[in-house]
Amino acid sequence: AVTTGNLQLEKPLLNENYDIEVHNRNMDKIDTTIQEIKGSLDELYSEVNGQRLRGINIANAIIDKLEG
Repeated sequence: AVTTGNLQLEKPLLNENYDIEVHNRNMDKIDTTIQEIKGSLDELYSEVNGQRLRGINIANAIIDKLEG
């Protein structure tokens, strides 16, 4: 098997059988990464929302995009 460059997901070779354990490990990696990204976006939203109260236009644009 080979792995992807970013998340190191396992990619079975064409001559290998499908393995549900490989699939489940990949899904766990994806789930963890999505949760980490969500946490980072939530932090960014909080920080930017504080800036919006100070009237910074770029913060408003980011918030509008996140809420969009």
